[in-house]
Amino acid sequence: MVILASRSFNVVNVYAPNTVSERKTVFENLHNYFISQGDLIVARDFNCVGNVLDRLHFANSSLPDKKHLHTLLSDFSLIDIWHKKNRRGTSFTWSNADYSQASRLDRFLISSGLFKSVFPNKVLPCTFSDHDFVDLNLSLNGFSNKRGSVWKLNSALLSDVNFRHFISSVIDMKRAELLILILLGLGGII
Repeated sequence: MVILASRSFNVVNVYAPNTVSERKTVFENLHNYFISQGDLIVARDFNCVGNVLDRLHFANSSLPDKKHLHTLLSDFSLIDIWHKKNRRGTSFTWSNADYSQASRLDRFLISSGLFKSVFPNKVLPCTFSDHDFVDLNLSLNGFSNKRGSVWKLNSALLSDVNFRHFISSVIDMKRAELLILILLGLGGII
């Protein structure tokens, strides 16, 4: 749960498996991560498409996950914001190396009540991945600036050596910045 401008958001990051049966299980159990209060934002890599416009040059045009994805949308009053704002448009977030196949696998599903608060949702290139970025901008105009949050650490990150090195370097950098501020006599401004 994240609280921004006095509005609560339940943000859930999804990385759905590649196989249909495992993905079905994820979709059927995803609600276990939804908090009952606040607007829902479910994002990232769903590893499936819900519409034929979300695929480019696939020999098999069947959409085995369409039912499961639409059930998730229906059961929790979610909308695929990019699709809603681009009814007949196409955009892809994944492609193979020669772009002979592409799909829109990455998306934001949001509570329908957030629809009017979303600025154009864009797909942006990412050079270090076979998936592109998906951008979501919410307008919080008219809300107060009160901030707060509830955050849970994904403890699996602690076993990732690269993550531990990154966090250690951030802590070391912040410690050095604090020391410089103290030495300059500005320690009370932090």
